[in-house]
Amino acid sequence: MKPLLTMQWEHVLFLHWEADAEAFQAQLPEGMELDTFNGRAVLGIIPFWMTGISLTRLPALSRLSFPELNLRTYVRVNGRPGIYFFFLDASHPLANRIANTFFLLPYRPARFHVSDKGAVSFQHRQKQGETFHVRYRPDSPVFEAEHGSFAWWATERYHFFTKKAGSIWQGDIQHRPWPLQKASMTILDNTISSRNMQPGRMLDPLYSRKLAVTAAGIKRVQL
Repeated sequence: MKPLLTMQWEHVLFLHWEADAEAFQAQLPEGMELDTFNGRAVLGIIPFWMTGISLTRLPALSRLSFPELNLRTYVRVNGRPGIYFFFLDASHPLANRIANTFFLLPYRPARFHVSDKGAVSFQHRQKQGETFHVRYRPDSPVFEAEHGSFAWWATERYHFFTKKAGSIWQGDIQHRPWPLQKASMTILDNTISSRNMQPGRMLDPLYSRKLAVTAAGIKRVQL
């Protein structure tokens, strides 16, 4: 399928916490099965920049750029591994509308203040009052995740799933394997993760400087 969207994801920080699998399964739409790592659900908060965005069907809207933060977990549909987003927050109203329309994703407007002078500083505030502020930097040489490791399990995902009007929809992305680094980070404010079942132990954070990504249009899943 021809890509609908091309983009780059920059200064990506992967933050993950273990969580109770039974509680997370209860939050998923019918037809989605929670994907666990070592028997535990995983909650992810992922801040990053979207840059170089180009819509292949709407070239006049090309080259949007804005910060984004998403809250997600990991699922399987018909045995296929993917991502389920509780929400995705971004600062660009038009981009939010396009994502909601073309990909049926729960994008919400939010305000951000970001800087990459020295350590990355990423501040987020959603209009309903949820806030997140983290400072982070890479802290290791670049590596590709080993197959079967948590880093591979959480990052090498090429499908996302959403539900609309009683149907599950699948979106597909393509990119090369993530160029990862260990991350040194400090969370200064976080009122996001507490809204979803009290996450437990934090897993090792990961960082990626830049990755080019393409996304195809969504398709209805036959269960």
